[in-house]
Amino acid sequence: MSVVTSEESPNKEEVMKDLENFGKKIPEEVKQRLLKVLDKIKADAFDYCPKDTWTLARTIRWMSIPTLASLKQSGEKALIILDKAVVAGDPTKINPKTGRPCIYARWVHDGHRLRNGMFWVGRPFLTWAWSANEVELNKAIEGALKKLGKDFSSKDVKVV
Repeated sequence: MSVVTSEESPNKEEVMKDLENFGKKIPEEVKQRLLKVLDKIKADAFDYCPKDTWTLARTIRWMSIPTLASLKQSGEKALIILDKAVVAGDPTKINPKTGRPCIYARWVHDGHRLRNGMFWVGRPFLTWAWSANEVELNKAIEGALKKLGKDFSSKDVKVV
């Protein structure tokens, strides 16, 4: 999920500076409420994740948005929320059952076609975690924006 914004200035550096300053204005209590919900989403993703060898579940972690560029072809799966993403999968972790890197999060989450032509239905553990906490996350975002003096409604939020 992300908050949709529009850019009025054609100067990218100016927009980035404005976003950085906006982040500094958020009161600590608001940040803590948001972090509490984000940690709950991560914990729920861990709970919903299959645990045959525990390898995939142990790779679930938070990453900042700039580091997500490396995920495009890595076999990891990300759920982006605000300026962070909960990520599953890690090519540096080895699954003891297969002896191969843990680069199958996307296949486990979304499903995939098996070599015999059958389709293995995925287990969308990240999506389930987000869905289970959607109401609380929206309340935390709404509270943060009200604290900052911004009007907010659910129509301003777009699920991506």
